[in-house]
Amino acid sequence: PTRAAFLWFPVVGALLGLALGMIWWATDDLLGGLAAAALVVAADLALTGALHFDGLLDSADGLLPHLTRERRLVVMAEPHVGAFAVATGATTLLLRTAALAALGAARPLLLAALWCLSRTVMALTALTGRYARTHGLASSFLSDPAREDRPPLPRPAKEDRPPLSRPAEEDGPPTTRPSADVTPGDR
Repeated sequence: PTRAAFLWFPVVGALLGLALGMIWWATDDLLGGLAAAALVVAADLALTGALHFDGLLDSADGLLPHLTRERRLVVMAEPHVGAFAVATGATTLLLRTAALAALGAARPLLLAALWCLSRTVMALTALTGRYARTHGLASSFLSDPAREDRPPLPRPAKEDRPPLSRPAEEDGPPTTRPSADVTPGDR
């Protein structure tokens, strides 16, 4: 994609939201509010190829645990799913379903507006934000000359974390705390 693709994000979002709203409207009376809401959430995952959901899970695995910047980027690029991703994904699906069900009657235009707004925010963030790396799904957006004069993301200072173990007291063995760094074999 190019920068011009960002202009279509709100339009595609509105169309997607309208399609989901129509699914909600068509199934609300047949299935009841909760089942219709769950179907809408499932349809959203199917229609988007779960691309945004996958990004959320990758972000949860990389950003929620206490990891170094370099390790975060490695974890987010791995195809494995960790505990933080599972917890975030389950919570998100439950909250999205509950939020739709709580709205009561189906509102297709409301979903069209919300999905349009979410894609607009996504496009604005991509246009104005800085990327953590130069490769990946968003790399095609990095060739913009306006981006090249922005300074790179600052490197965080070395984390001041306590050591993994401390010396033994006179009356007992050394105590340890588990490492927050996750290795590929642990995931």
